[in-house]
Amino acid sequence: MDDMQGNYSRLFPKKNQMLIADAFCRLLQQRHFDQIAVSHITKEANISRTTFYNYFNDKYELMEALERVVLEDVYSELQVLRTLDFETVAKRLTSGDYLLGYFLRLQENLDVLRILLAQDPYTNFLRRFDTANIKWFAKTLQIWNVPDISSPLGQCWTRVLSRIGLELSLTFVRQYPAHSAEEIAAFASATYRGLLLHVQRPVQGGTAIAQNPAVSFPLTPPPHWDFGMAEHLL
Repeated sequence: MDDMQGNYSRLFPKKNQMLIADAFCRLLQQRHFDQIAVSHITKEANISRTTFYNYFNDKYELMEALERVVLEDVYSELQVLRTLDFETVAKRLTSGDYLLGYFLRLQENLDVLRILLAQDPYTNFLRRFDTANIKWFAKTLQIWNVPDISSPLGQCWTRVLSRIGLELSLTFVRQYPAHSAEEIAAFASATYRGLLLHVQRPVQGGTAIAQNPAVSFPLTPPPHWDFGMAEHLL
């Protein structure tokens, strides 16, 4: 079993699903998604059409399943963030080692991610990657009980944080091995550390925010914040 099949066997534990995913990705390296038919996949995987339809209704469902399991596998490395309080996470982000696991997981899925990204915009995978990133950050901030997450400023922070994460992820996937996982993790850590310095604990007092022990978004933008840049990122 080659490295690619080994990767698919981790993502798709059932043998036939692994064979289908492996054959599908080999075809995606040769032609565009819209030029691939189920008959091409079954021939490449050396399976019957009946076997294919036992797992997937069509090639679109196969593509969605491949994208879903890859993104779930990548973000599984970050789930521990949701089990920690915000201040603990902020402290751990001072070390690039804390994000290293995420970029190493990207590295494990490198071949599949490159194949999927190469098919964009035929499959809109980049948009799905972006959406998954935004949802992950928004959900994590909700779990941390950060107030005003739905406010315009809260949404701005969520999208900026997620966009930085997406751009660093894409840089790593597209340019590896020019940049190692250790290098990108250290850079990501420094970037997030700088942003998190602007997330203040609320002062004690009679305000609604002060009654919540969680951290809050700053009431004013960080110093020298360029909203033109932020608008471009969003």
